[in-house]
Amino acid sequence: MGFVGVVGINKRGISGVIQKRPLRIVTAQAETSPWSGSQGDDMNNPGAERFVNEAANQVDDGVFSEGPLLPPRLVRVEKEKRESEKSGFWRIIVLGGLFLSWYASNTAFNVFNKQVLKVYPYPLTCTMVQFLVGSIMMASLWVFRLRRIPVVDWDSIRTLGLLSALHASGFYLTNASLGSVSIAFTHTVKSTEPFFSVALSPSLLGEVPTWGVLATLVPIVFGVGLASATEASFTWFGFVTAMGSNLCLQGRNLISKRFMKKGESSIDNVNLFSLISIGAFLILLPISSIVEGPAAVSAISALNVPFRTLVEKLFYGGFFRCVDVLTSYMILKQVSPVTHSVGNCVKRAIVITSSVILFRTAISPVNIFGTSLALLGVLVYSLVVVGCKQNKFGPDSPLCRPVYEELDLVEGAGI
Repeated sequence: MGFVGVVGINKRGISGVIQKRPLRIVTAQAETSPWSGSQGDDMNNPGAERFVNEAANQVDDGVFSEGPLLPPRLVRVEKEKRESEKSGFWRIIVLGGLFLSWYASNTAFNVFNKQVLKVYPYPLTCTMVQFLVGSIMMASLWVFRLRRIPVVDWDSIRTLGLLSALHASGFYLTNASLGSVSIAFTHTVKSTEPFFSVALSPSLLGEVPTWGVLATLVPIVFGVGLASATEASFTWFGFVTAMGSNLCLQGRNLISKRFMKKGESSIDNVNLFSLISIGAFLILLPISSIVEGPAAVSAISALNVPFRTLVEKLFYGGFFRCVDVLTSYMILKQVSPVTHSVGNCVKRAIVITSSVILFRTAISPVNIFGTSLALLGVLVYSLVVVGCKQNKFGPDSPLCRPVYEELDLVEGAGI
């Protein structure tokens, strides 16, 4: 009887262990005769012994090449494992860079916006210029063939027009709020986005809110209330415009989701953002010219900063806004919705903290508690929504039980 090398595969890959098992090796020198009733002594076969020793050395040396004892499939598995380890390391590096870009670009967008609006309080004009910058950037993706030019049919134009109007209104109201109150307060109020999502989803998507989702709205609303009551820069205009921004942007998000879900066109997320950014610019151009045009032009001569500085900061605001959205899409493609939601909450916390430090915003302990409570509520809301969609809590969990089942209302009737 001869001996054969057996390569073991465990969780750590290919083990360099050669196990000896009896095996009849048929060779030209030691062949069994079916008529003689005797077997050749394979132990004395030098070819078979050399064959086993070479396989053992091959494994021990870490050289994985195809051979009689290392078949192609085994070699491929080990190579894929090593390549996966290398790609996993680089994936972490790339993902970390994307998150860093996401946080930095969103913070820069808000900081440049605030700096511009403090010296040039014309939010319509500022928003229009930022959309112009964004439109040029997004169109350049088509010009340089980084993205395929979308094909838009007439049936989609009405929806795109509505999305563009909501997109323009949402960002104008955000800028109006930033010009009236602190960045920290604007983003604290904007953390009530889930409330508007829950309120609009039944009517726009026919999705019924669950008890778990409604429960997470309590700390959000309570936290925003505490922050508003103790906000030093509080104005009703800043509060209402921030809330109006939530209404417009959440309406945009839900209609976009319905538009993509129904398959009305082959437009992807990035191209959709490009189209509605261009549409928003075209909407705001005549409106800003009529409403703020004469005053905005005459105010340029009275600026306390050089005109070039104003233009540069407006450009940076539009640029970083596009980077913010594009990196958000890129991250969402590589991570789970839960990770993206957690990252979004961390992003808002970083923006609030950075603005407090940069602009030396006065903030009280109660204000800090209210803001933290609202952000925590947003995080829990995101986890509950994704958990229910992925059935993480089980089919009978009260967190995922639709409200209308308990109240005996018609599904999709709205709130």
